[in-house]
Order: sequence, then structure tokens, then C-alpha cells
Amino acid sequence: FGITYIGYDKSLGVKVAVKECFPEQMVGRYEGTKEVHLWNESLQERYRENLEGFEKEAKILAQLLEKRVGGLVHVKKRFEENGTAYMVMEYVDGKSLYEYVQEQGGRLSVKEALELLYPIGQLVAQLHQHGLIHRDIKPDNIMIDAQKKTTLIDFGASMEFENAKNNEKIFSPLYSPREQRMGEGQGRSTDIY
Repeated sequence: FGITYIGYDKSLGVKVAVKECFPEQMVGRYEGTKEVHLWNESLQERYRENLEGFEKEAKILAQLLEKRVGGLVHVKKRFEENGTAYMVMEYVDGKSLYEYVQEQGGRLSVKEALELLYPIGQLVAQLHQHGLIHRDIKPDNIMIDAQKKTTLIDFGASMEFENAKNNEKIFSPLYSPREQRMGEGQGRSTDIY
């Protein structure tokens, strides 16, 4: 769905993450250009929906930040340029839970797993209290910093659960419940799985 770059905010003197809406099955760039173009004009509507979803993700993160929900990446800015959209976010210096587990030989002790995942569980409970489901919780979307603080990222599939389309099949193999893979019954249990 996108490309994430490491950037530098000169005015604040800090690294940032810059996420670009770039669904590579729909768009590309000609060599030496920045402008995004559609592979086929018939994809125009789907690409517009992707841009709308990207804007929704930025708004959800900004609104949660305003509500002081902790444990998620902060959005600093959203803008459109080069025929696509971008989000400037807090840079989380660390690795994904997936990478971390691989470095540990593919296993974690129960104690360490609980220490890492308990804050994510608390965050998910807060999301649910605000009427949202993430719909894509997996080791690749949990970042761990040097102090072993966890941060949930990638809210591109998130939505208000009363608006969850039961026929919408957004899922990650091995990390999504059967109901979500089949496009039915999405709600709080989708995240808990």
C-alpha cells in the first residue's frame, strides 16, 4: 500500500518517518521522475479509494493523539504532492516484533512476550473504547525500541467497527481470524485474535 522513508525535520532537528501512498499494483514512476502515474486508467477509482483510506489513517492517528491514546505512532503532518499523498510521522527507532523474535531464535519466553504485548493489549482496549478496530495486528506492525517499549503502527486497515464491511477481505495470512479472511463478522474480536 505504501513506501516508508526515513526523513529529517530540519526545523525540529529530528528524524521522521515519511509514509507515501504507493500501491505498487496500481501506480508507478517513470525513471527519473517523482510524479506517480496509474498503470492503467481503469484503476483511477481504486486509487482514489486508496488515497481516501490513506487520509483516513492520518486522521485516525491524529484524533487518537488528541485523545492522548498512548502506544501508537504520532502523525505530524499530511500533504499531497507528486500525484499522491504523504504522512510525516514520528520515527520509531527500533525493529519490528517479527525481526526481534527472529533475533531471539524464533521464540520468546512467556514472561518476555507478556511484557512486550501487554502495552499493545492496553492500546487495543483504548482503540475499542473509541469505537475503532485496527484489523491488522501482527508482529510486523509492532515496533520495539531500544528500551523495549512497543508501538503499534500501520492503521491503514483500521475503521470504526460499526462501519466494518463484513464483505471486505482485508487480512494478513496467519494473523487474522477466519471471519475476517472470509469477510464476515468483524469487530473487537478481529483485533483480539
